[in-house]
Amino acid sequence: LPAFLIQTQRISMRRARQWVAHAEQITETLTPTGHVTPAPMPTAREAVLEGVIDGEHLDVITEALSALPASVSIEDREVVEQSLSDHARTAAPTAVRKLGEALIAHLDTDGQEPQEKELAEPKNVLRLHTYGNGRMKITADIDREAAGQLQAMLSELGALQGAEDTRHQP
Repeated sequence: LPAFLIQTQRISMRRARQWVAHAEQITETLTPTGHVTPAPMPTAREAVLEGVIDGEHLDVITEALSALPASVSIEDREVVEQSLSDHARTAAPTAVRKLGEALIAHLDTDGQEPQEKELAEPKNVLRLHTYGNGRMKITADIDREAAGQLQAMLSELGALQGAEDTRHQP
């Protein structure tokens, strides 16, 4: 379908895909058995058919609905779509976006789920680089506990070898 739209309407691929995505959100479908399946966004469909909202409004409503957490009930999703579609009838897309953000915040009080990286403990990193002449460069990014252990080991090693302690103390 996007290729057909590009050729017949002389629009970009991005715009053609956008039109198809809009159509998928507001189009009722007819099953082979003759059953009419409602559009995913029926209230927005009504507003589009009346000519009171446009594609930019549809994008904002779709973004808000897709940002809702999976735990939000079907009934609450329908209320969000209804509220945003009704607001879009008289408001600019930016105002509809703000309402969407407020509704999401109200329904998702815990906020966005933390990413796995955020849950992981900080990693300790120790890098050793040996030069051709036998010298070694050591760099580390370690937590307080590991730093204490490393300092104790180096102090003990230095005492055994009679080495001078040249650690840099901030």
